[in-house]
Amino acid sequence: PAPLQTAKAWLSYYQEREANPAYLDSVAQYLPQNQLWEQAQLQFERQQYAPALELLAKLNPSNQNRLDYLYLKGQCLEALARFPEAYETYQQVYTKYPNSIEAGIKAATTLLKAYPGQQETLTQARAILQELYAEKPFDVRILNNLGFVALNQGKREEARFYLEEALRYDPDYLLAKQNLGYLR
Repeated sequence: PAPLQTAKAWLSYYQEREANPAYLDSVAQYLPQNQLWEQAQLQFERQQYAPALELLAKLNPSNQNRLDYLYLKGQCLEALARFPEAYETYQQVYTKYPNSIEAGIKAATTLLKAYPGQQETLTQARAILQELYAEKPFDVRILNNLGFVALNQGKREEARFYLEEALRYDPDYLLAKQNLGYLR
């Protein structure tokens, strides 16, 4: 296979099967420098978030509205603790692709990180999470985050409902257990 195909195969294997850093070395060995999208993914996987963002900014503007582009940009911004920008990026993804549960969860959680403790933030995050809950009421991440928001809004019984529901679906879900501990 061509070097680019080999690099893509190693990157895919790393992302989907086994996150062994040695595979990233193989990606770097075969990946042509002019493949900006794959280079950005490689930098992200190597936890080099600022260089990944720089590479993403160099991509053709027509690529900058793609779901995968926006999502990777949001992940980089979030990893760099640039939460307001990450929220805006994930919200953009969620607005363009309302069926993307991942983007909705990320929009709500980065909003909570960007503006912690503000009632308006809690209200906005709750609205996003309620939309997601209507689509996927059994997702433990959605349930946990709804419980977290309700807990921070002082709605203890509602928080207990969501957190216990999350644990009903996944009894080992650590975040829900921790949030439920705050109720006791």
